[in-house]
Amino acid sequence: MKYLTTILLSFLGLHLTAQTLVSVNPDTINAGQTLNVTITGSNTNFGTASETLDFISSKVDIISFSANSATSMTASVLVDPNAFTGHYDLYYWNQLDGYVDLVDAIYVNGIPAPQIVSVDPDTGNAGQTLNVDISGTNTHFTHASGTTVEFGFGIASSTVNSISITNDSFLTANVTIPPNTFTGDYDVSIHNYIDGKVDLFDGFHVNGIQAPQIVNVNPDFGSPGQTLDVTITGSGTHFAQASNTVIGFEFSQGSSTVVNSTTINSDTEVLVNITIPSSTVFGQYYVSASNAIDGFLIEFDRFTVGTVSVPKHSKEVLSKIYPNPASEQLTIEIERDQLENTFVELIDVQGRLISSWRPKSHIDQLDIVELPSGIYIINVNKLGYIESHKFIKRD
Repeated sequence: MKYLTTILLSFLGLHLTAQTLVSVNPDTINAGQTLNVTITGSNTNFGTASETLDFISSKVDIISFSANSATSMTASVLVDPNAFTGHYDLYYWNQLDGYVDLVDAIYVNGIPAPQIVSVDPDTGNAGQTLNVDISGTNTHFTHASGTTVEFGFGIASSTVNSISITNDSFLTANVTIPPNTFTGDYDVSIHNYIDGKVDLFDGFHVNGIQAPQIVNVNPDFGSPGQTLDVTITGSGTHFAQASNTVIGFEFSQGSSTVVNSTTINSDTEVLVNITIPSSTVFGQYYVSASNAIDGFLIEFDRFTVGTVSVPKHSKEVLSKIYPNPASEQLTIEIERDQLENTFVELIDVQGRLISSWRPKSHIDQLDIVELPSGIYIINVNKLGYIESHKFIKRD
């Protein structure tokens, strides 16, 4: 049974503090094995009344743990016989230390991880129906009943008409690509109860219709406290046809009072009256548009707030994030010489602030395992200059 009864993974406590997990000893275990390990921390407060310790995987479990001191504890680790070979991350939480983790804390000698190795053909046209051969390695397409196939362009409708399984590592899916699919690369996924969910990211390309996008924001500058009209122009958009188009500005921070009114002039033009909050810091902010047809559209650094020009370093690339998409952990890397006076925000696509923090290192790691799947934005703010990164959280 996992010791998860007191976990509080609110996004106000997900970040690195002075407390760290240093090591797990021994740090190697076999699939199916139970092993006692010693976990060492630095500046930690092990043994508090409410604490949580676990691995970020259902295949590696903490049966029990007890503190030897504030910086040392002993834990009994149980590994599922079907655990895949590889490293597994460990996390710890208590009210004093907050959330701390150790990436690649333990290595499991297990079974080879299943993966998709090829999709043939890997290109199709919008509206086309075709057979797609999918090859895997270490997979169990036949052995595991209930194998299903998904294509990323079929989120809104059923696109897989039938599946013919030849053996554990080969199947053929008859697929219909919806006629309104946008041009782009889409993920291919296979799921069953033995392999779990196996993804080949960007494994299939669709030649489809033009993807909608925001092409212009006019005016694209305002001052804190100002009320003004802003025209949003799109290309390939359906602002009028969708009937539920919502315009958002990054500086709204979830407030509904920023956009005072919305006038939809056509499928490609929206006029909004906005009030920029008086507390908005100077910088560049994204503008978004969303509706049921176009989905969520975002243009980064398209609206500038300030009474002076954006800082000189605004044209520099201060940060990057990876991997993207991510499922368990997101790394935020900031230029070493730009770390001072910089803070980071995690925001959802509605503009609501989930968490903010000042990174203590130029490489900051954010645990996102508890985030619901979807699109999120990381803002890196350096003295009012904001770099925004969109990322996708996958289960």
